[in-house]
Amino acid sequence: MVSKMRRYLLFFCVSLLLCVGCRRVTVDFTYSPASPRSGEAVTFTNLSTNGEDYEWKFGDNHTATAKNSTHTFGKAGTYIVTLEETHSHQQCRHAVVVTDSLPAIAFSSDSICRYDSVWLYAQVWNPYDHSVTCQWSLDTYTQLLKGQLTDDSICVLFTRASDGLLEDVVVALTVRIDDTSYEVTKAVTVYEKPTWAVVLRTGSGDWYQTVYLPYYDEPISLSELSSAVRFDEAEARQALDDARTTLQVADPMEQKKYYGGANGLFVSHTNGANEVCITADSIGTLTIDRVHQRLFYSTQNGVYALPLIYAGSNQVADPPVRINNLNEVVAIVTME
Repeated sequence: MVSKMRRYLLFFCVSLLLCVGCRRVTVDFTYSPASPRSGEAVTFTNLSTNGEDYEWKFGDNHTATAKNSTHTFGKAGTYIVTLEETHSHQQCRHAVVVTDSLPAIAFSSDSICRYDSVWLYAQVWNPYDHSVTCQWSLDTYTQLLKGQLTDDSICVLFTRASDGLLEDVVVALTVRIDDTSYEVTKAVTVYEKPTWAVVLRTGSGDWYQTVYLPYYDEPISLSELSSAVRFDEAEARQALDDARTTLQVADPMEQKKYYGGANGLFVSHTNGANEVCITADSIGTLTIDRVHQRLFYSTQNGVYALPLIYAGSNQVADPPVRINNLNEVVAIVTME
């Protein structure tokens, strides 16, 4: 009888050991993203088996008890994250490296042409409302149009196109977050914006010319224009007929006026202040191409193109470019 009891007891113990062995608790977890930033939500996925209740310790005095959890680290650093199954006290630890969210520069357009208005944005990851200050640094080829250099966004234009043999135009930004400063730079390729066509009326006929400043084609007689060129001759002639010869034009965007005559070409603010002489040649006609931000004018030596003047100054960014030697021009029309 005793022997039979011992066999039952032995069988029970073995079964219990087998059962406990089958329910062995393992604890593990993963997290995403693999390289989190400060202020970015991190998802923790529990890979444990045979556990019932869990506790997370994130290494920054925060805890959680859900099986899976999401946590945000407020500062950069290395955090030892612990997952524990509370009944078996089995644990797993991983070191989570949290990096700073570095500032960056963004542009309002991916394709920028010379004399285009473009917004620059300081992209700063700041979910915890730290103290943030910005300071833009612009070179001599970058003109500030709107905003202050201490704003987080400013509107500028570039007065130089990128040369394939030279470096692109570089914009620099200093961002200070609390007591830490970050120096950020970004290079941008600035393209030369073409004027599709200039049509001119002279005493010897009407002329068509393609202009890609600072490069330009020779003028072609409108009556001899090749059919291969996408251009409406009737539209051009009508535009010339409608064009008015004037010796004064206004640029409302810049609040400036341009006027000329026998004494040359001048620019001033619309109130007449700060008058500047651009050229002393006798001026015949003036026209503004607002789309391409250029002023075209004629003299006895030919037709010139001049970039419009910006940034609250009457100084020209670039000198006038003579695009042909046609004289006695009585009308200038710019055509897309």
